[in-house]
Amino acid sequence: MPYSNYFDKLPSISEEMEDSYYMVDSGKNKTKWGTLVTCFETIKGRDRGGYYDVDKTRLAALAALEQDFNTIVYNAMIYNPPSTLVHSAASGLYDVIQDVFRGKRFRRELENICCCCLQRQK
Repeated sequence: MPYSNYFDKLPSISEEMEDSYYMVDSGKNKTKWGTLVTCFETIKGRDRGGYYDVDKTRLAALAALEQDFNTIVYNAMIYNPPSTLVHSAASGLYDVIQDVFRGKRFRRELENICCCCLQRQK
């Protein structure tokens, strides 16, 4: 099953299970283990709103994007037992994220960024 089928929208948690997933008094914005509740839809909204590029260097924007993807994976793997399809899909998504953010193309992009000032070199 494609990753997006599990991670497009916020998790569907039954009322009986909400106490095991959401942090009390967080308005369903934080998990019991303290991470933000997020999904691909949230990432798309943040991107449209400029979250990944406003007042940030390219490196910081990419780091924020990677963090949001990793949060999706982490939440899915913490909450769902290893024997579930969601856990397996999260593991596969993690591999894809690592390929994208740690791949040769990404490393070449980082080489063009000055580590001292975090601005693109000309």
